[in-house]
Amino acid sequence: MGHRRTTYLLIIIVDTKTPQPENAVLFHHPDAVSINQDGIMGRHSAGDGFLSGFVKHSGVDHYYNQSTIPEHDKNFIERIKTFDVDAPECIPVPVG
Repeated sequence: MGHRRTTYLLIIIVDTKTPQPENAVLFHHPDAVSINQDGIMGRHSAGDGFLSGFVKHSGVDHYYNQSTIPEHDKNFIERIKTFDVDAPECIPVPVG
């Protein structure tokens, strides 16, 4: 008796016309993006501008952040909401 060979064909359909946006984990410290304080410096404006641009133009379906304390995670969510009140979910990522 001969051996019977079974061949399987796997077809994966990928929508190449709609590229998925890349995402990033953003390390957040409130002081790095706060422009409503005395002694504002270029780094504050740069941090605020980066976060604003990321929220407005990244097209991601959720945000990832890292911070050293839970209060900073809450501040990250508040900052995101200042740029987009309908912003998608913010997911904290543990450091380490």
